[in-house]
Amino acid sequence: MINMIDMTKYLDVFIEESKELFNNLNQALLELESNPDDISVINEVFRLIHTLKGMAGTLGFEKTAQLTHRLEDELQEVRSNKKKVNKKLLDILFKALDYLDESIEAISQTGKESDKTFDFFEDTERQEIQFNSYEERIILTAKEMSMKAFMIRIELSKDCIMKSVRAFMVFRALENLGEIIKSVPIVQDIEDEKFENDFTVVLLSKAGEEKIYKDLSNISEIERIIIKEVVLNKNSLAEDEKNIIEQKADKQKNNITIDKPEQEYLINNHSSEKAKKAGKTVRVDIERLDVLLNLVSELIIQKTRLAGLEINDESSVFNETLEQLERITVDLHDAVMKVRMVPLETVFSRFPRMIRNLSNELNKDMELIITGANTELDRTVVDEIGEPLIHLLRNSADHGLESNEERKKLGKPEKGKIYLRAFQEGNHVIIEVEDDGKGLDFNKIKEKALEKNLINREKLNSMSEQGIIELLFMPGFSTANEITDISGRGVGLDVVKTKIQSLGGTIDIATKPGEGTKFSIHLPLTLAIMKALMITCGNEKYALKMDSIQQIIEINSADIRMVQKKEAIMVRNNLIPILRLDKVLGVPEKSENEDVYTVVLAKSGEQFIGLVVDSILGQQEIVQKPLGKYLSAINISNSATILGDGSVALILNVNYLIQLINNL
Repeated sequence: MINMIDMTKYLDVFIEESKELFNNLNQALLELESNPDDISVINEVFRLIHTLKGMAGTLGFEKTAQLTHRLEDELQEVRSNKKKVNKKLLDILFKALDYLDESIEAISQTGKESDKTFDFFEDTERQEIQFNSYEERIILTAKEMSMKAFMIRIELSKDCIMKSVRAFMVFRALENLGEIIKSVPIVQDIEDEKFENDFTVVLLSKAGEEKIYKDLSNISEIERIIIKEVVLNKNSLAEDEKNIIEQKADKQKNNITIDKPEQEYLINNHSSEKAKKAGKTVRVDIERLDVLLNLVSELIIQKTRLAGLEINDESSVFNETLEQLERITVDLHDAVMKVRMVPLETVFSRFPRMIRNLSNELNKDMELIITGANTELDRTVVDEIGEPLIHLLRNSADHGLESNEERKKLGKPEKGKIYLRAFQEGNHVIIEVEDDGKGLDFNKIKEKALEKNLINREKLNSMSEQGIIELLFMPGFSTANEITDISGRGVGLDVVKTKIQSLGGTIDIATKPGEGTKFSIHLPLTLAIMKALMITCGNEKYALKMDSIQQIIEINSADIRMVQKKEAIMVRNNLIPILRLDKVLGVPEKSENEDVYTVVLAKSGEQFIGLVVDSILGQQEIVQKPLGKYLSAINISNSATILGDGSVALILNVNYLIQLINNL
């Protein structure tokens, strides 16, 4: 036994590995539902459950160990060709998965298992034993002699020390009442204590259930006794037994010898591959990686400072050393970032199960098609992106896809499709959630916006389609006609947009009536170190992320025109609103009247903005530092950077600047 101190020591490892096993188990069960006869999938599910049972048992999490043991029993029946994978068994497995998820979460929060009990097993089904033809004949013969067959399941107390002794006492008591013809596990395994806390025996006896129960109740350390009468008729056939006999006969005829079952080979082979892979993997606490990244960030700051110093000796040696430092710093940064990168599969793996549940809840046939799950992203971003994706997928399932009847009338396939894609594009990762549903109803969006007083009719009538789409992101907006557990509470796309923007990303919506809707999320690969354009406004320096910069132009004052009370300029036949940063930031304007202005064209999603600045300092690699909770209410900037001279420059939030000009 491991004491409590040791258990605390290994608890974090257990939680981390259990969550990984849970995700793999989730995927394996979904695959099993699609391919119920695939023995390799059945073996994989069994292996994962067996691994989780061993881990839970080692650390003393008895309820988890007990549940996984019962799941093993169910799957062993399937592996032995005594049962088939059907909807009932799958429902049990999925319910058990939900319980395990809740229990692991409880352990991670409190160090203890969930208080809930799992009652999704039927004791009668759990107690079933398959009989061969010989055993069936014995039971039928005993019936003719006025004897009944009873299936008796014994559950010993969890703290039972000598299980084999208690089992011996059970057998002796039952043999005084009749004849035992079968036990699971076999008698030898029971004597050797090769069983958990329960075993089942089949007894032929003239005694009734009350007598059997009374005699067994006198034995201590028995927690539960379940007795069920076995009822067979003369036409009953043991098909599985006949099939096994026929298979053995065929193998003998062809002189084939099998030393080990094929499914056992598959498990061992898979475990070997896992073991090889595990040997090359080291688990590192994310906090340690954060410390390492901060050190690299400080190194970059000092490198930038060194490059900005005025050195009297401008020798080639100094320049070469500086260049070498630059290369090493960049390589070190890239190496640290690669260590922090994790595949999106860790998030995506939970969604097929969610869509399965939504399909049942909404009574809509739908499937989730995932591509690019191996796309990697910074761990901090991956940890935060799950909740927004849940909102978008639920939105597609509820609002996007039509009902089965509607799709049939429209000539569409009855099963709706939701696509979840991920791919890297430059220094960004793009995640798309798309459905083949009805698309956005612009008239309905307008009606709901007016109904909720989110906008006046005059402004609504002058809006473009893109502007109407942006209404979906307003707080409190929902097109649902009634409040359900899935939608209609006014908490949705506004929360999604806020979260994505906090991660330095953007979200766009594209739609075609009758064909579907696509949400596109653009996320930076990392939130820590980035390339930025340094600008000045007044006497202050500011940074703009290079990812959002499209172009730098100079314009004449005559090029500025007023459109709907906003300043705008024409760039390549596109009307782009401009924002004078000195006014927004509250810095003093230049005293002299200028005819030429420097404008930085920036983009967020599909929207452009022109930022009027005083001067451009150039491109620079910067380290992003959060402003902290006391300055979290400053929307124009939520982070800053330390420059080479030790001064601090705010990193401007382009998303907020675009939102600001839209609200003018």
